[in-house]
Amino acid sequence: MAEGGDPRKELYDSARAFPLTGNEQVRTGRGRFRVHWSRELAGMMHELALSGSAELNWLTT
Repeated sequence: MAEGGDPRKELYDSARAFPLTGNEQVRTGRGRFRVHWSRELAGMMHELALSGSAELNWLTT
């Protein structure tokens, strides 16, 4: 079992994370916000959607 007792802990290790290579400032009616994303992950998700292997829906808060 992983340190701390949670067997999933290794899955959430920062070493496994996609690097946040996208970085843009977005202007909205409520101000400007900085958005960071993984270009690698976004590209992979886009390819899945184009191939018909996955249907993507966006949900955010």
